Amino acid sequence: RNRPKPVSSARSDWNRENYIVNIDVTREDGKCIATLNGVLDENGREAFEQQLHPLIEERGNRAILDLSGVPRVTSSGLGLLVTLAARANTKGASVVLAAATPFVASVIGVTRLDQFFAMAPTVEQATEVAAP
Repeated sequence: RNRPKPVSSARSDWNRENYIVNIDVTREDGKCIATLNGVLDENGREAFEQQLHPLIEERGNRAILDLSGVPRVTSSGLGLLVTLAARANTKGASVVLAAATPFVASVIGVTRLDQFFAMAPTVEQATEVAAP
């Protein structure tokens, strides 16, 4: 019997680098704005630990995560966000999620994590949420 060959997955058509979230951090008026681009999954663990965790190490620090460039998030990616926010809370710092794409916002809502995270529809509004 001739069986059809499986259609290749989109992942195999892409370079692995497209699946690692890129993080660009800027500082503005005492707040750190981290712009994330790419799929937020387990591959982002190292970037989170190296680039985002240091932002919330001191009491009073504020980190805004711009999620407008994140098309998808997995359960592992949600775990990275939860860990970051929880660590910030224990250190007296804060994390605000901003400009989540519709898919990411729906995942956060379905999992009811919208009750855990401080969220804002835009980065500009997130700066107000993160105000002292």
